[in-house]
Amino acid sequence: MKDIEKYCFLEPLRYKYKEAKKKEKGAILDSIQECLELSRRQARRLMEGRNVGRPKNPGKAGRRGKYQDLAFRQSLKEVWKKMHFVCSRIMKAGMPEWLHFIEEDRSRPFREDINQRLRTISPATIDRILKPWKAQKGKSLTCSGGFRDEIPIQQGEVWNITTPGFLEADTAAHCGGSVHGQYINSLMMVDIATLWTEARAVFGKGSTPIVLAIEDVENFLPFDIKGYDSDNGKEVLNHHVLNYFQNERIERKRSHVVVTRSREYQKNDNAHVEQRKDFVVRKWLGYERLDFQQLQPLVNHYYKYVLCPLLNHFFPSFKLVDKIRIKSRSRRIYKDPMTPYARIMNSAYIPDKRKEILQQLHLSLNPVTLSKEEKKLRTQIDAALKALRKGQLATGLLMVPSPPAFFTDYENNNVKEIGIFPPTVLPLYKTGT
Repeated sequence: MKDIEKYCFLEPLRYKYKEAKKKEKGAILDSIQECLELSRRQARRLMEGRNVGRPKNPGKAGRRGKYQDLAFRQSLKEVWKKMHFVCSRIMKAGMPEWLHFIEEDRSRPFREDINQRLRTISPATIDRILKPWKAQKGKSLTCSGGFRDEIPIQQGEVWNITTPGFLEADTAAHCGGSVHGQYINSLMMVDIATLWTEARAVFGKGSTPIVLAIEDVENFLPFDIKGYDSDNGKEVLNHHVLNYFQNERIERKRSHVVVTRSREYQKNDNAHVEQRKDFVVRKWLGYERLDFQQLQPLVNHYYKYVLCPLLNHFFPSFKLVDKIRIKSRSRRIYKDPMTPYARIMNSAYIPDKRKEILQQLHLSLNPVTLSKEEKKLRTQIDAALKALRKGQLATGLLMVPSPPAFFTDYENNNVKEIGIFPPTVLPLYKTGT
């Protein structure tokens, strides 16, 4: 029934309904229910001149929301910005550890009531409050080679691995949309059990730089590598990589590594590194073309001493527990968000000595300080890239910050020194040479 027909049908009945007795009103309501297929309550509201679904006293104000005041909204937005605009569930999991450092950075604590609400707010409420402030993908350059037939395919449900040391590897190209010429690539390695993530910058896709980057990543891992799994890209799966894991490690008396690969055209076989590659490389470093080799040490410093420690120690992440098949759909069940550092500290497979080393490193870090350093280095990378394109650094020195004053030697179970980032910078590479 159209609106005009509905109006012509109901309007005469309203006058009869007001003057009718109880039995007559019941008969009118029965006719409306039958014609319009409404409930008894809806029919009665139509006859009384009230809108369907509206409360009896629509003008009466309800209780003011717990999170509606402007001061709390601004505080939540400030915390969200300091935590680099993460999703609500990760923000909720990481907020208890971040709040102390954020209050130190702003030189004054949050009000007691605001602090309490920040610790108890739900992820759904965070999404609802931050909705007004919430507003290009890269190319796939995987090129397979004939060597892949010699490598076994990873079998089973890899997300079910609980022992640290089984890594997925892949590269992300900083080509800016054009694959012509040479440019920087980011090598990503993600541990399946703990989601511990390491990234390194290599110029081009040569086998030697990739192997050197893998060796550098291994020196920064708080556990031994037990497995190496990659896609079929020839930059991460070649004879040099296989020789490093099978022969060079034996000469150095290190543990054996099982090398496997994913199936062809099955991107979800490497789901851990694919997801973290998007979160780490694309979100933090973007899609800009980095085609100057002079930028490689700066990007490497950004990854090794700023971004990866920040993500591994202070950003919680989800870990898949199980998948349930319900008719034609699959339901995924996740654990509560935890940081990779917390997963390693809770793991029974990591020696206590290495946990002590990692804990000392964790206590020396500050997420707000790392965030400021990250922002400063990104600005420095952008400025250096613009200067290189204009030729302004042809005869100058590209300044790269010196490494932090801590060094962790996991292999020999030793910590030489623990410290914070020094403000000095060192001229390491001369541009234009």
